[in-house]
Amino acid sequence: MYDHNASQLVRAGDLASEPTAMLFPDELTIHTFELFQAETDDCVPVITLSEPYELLGVVRRSDVMDAFITQRHKRRPS
Repeated sequence: MYDHNASQLVRAGDLASEPTAMLFPDELTIHTFELFQAETDDCVPVITLSEPYELLGVVRRSDVMDAFITQRHKRRPS
């Protein structure tokens, strides 16, 4: 059954916006942390180092926090 209102639905492309920040795969975690301090977005795309740029994935704010917590626990004396 065809929904005649389907053409009025909001699509992902309608919601998408240009990223204000991007990361490369070799970025240090501290740089990523600093980037999130300046960003309001909860995730930042990770793209290839050279053109044509391709999306490799995203880093979430929670990923960075988890990495710092894990690193801190590893540094604690036993």
